[in-house]
Amino acid sequence: MRNKKIAGVIMLLLSCLYSCDPGIGVAIHNKTNKDKTIQVLYPANFRFPGDSGQSQYNLCIRDSIKTFDLMEKNNYLHPIVIPMANWDTVVRTYSFILKANHGAVIESRFLAAFPTFGQVFIINQSDTIKLNKDGKDFIKRPKLFIGGSWTHSIKD
Repeated sequence: MRNKKIAGVIMLLLSCLYSCDPGIGVAIHNKTNKDKTIQVLYPANFRFPGDSGQSQYNLCIRDSIKTFDLMEKNNYLHPIVIPMANWDTVVRTYSFILKANHGAVIESRFLAAFPTFGQVFIINQSDTIKLNKDGKDFIKRPKLFIGGSWTHSIKD
């Protein structure tokens, strides 16, 4: 009987985590006082943030990026949608301007544990970073298997 209660509590806890978890997200935060040009080179299996059905939090706008003002307390309530620039589906690249003190969601999925590893980001045509599984450039929070966000912060 005790094992059934423990199993029930574990199932309830897992159900809560499963239902409340927003999946995964890859974000870039510009924590500088200057706008930055972000160029994204994405692999073939990449899912755009606006693809319908990929995230319960998307706006279903495939040619745009959802950004947030990092200075605003509840910034997720007021996303700012900006268009992609220089979108090339043959070489799989797009770019956008990330304002100072803003963050951008590059990829989001619901009920998935891993982002599309292998994405490359070029910042202001100079700094190149890659989203690797064990890389140090992107910090994963929370550090649970079931989801979380991978975030890279641009600092002065």
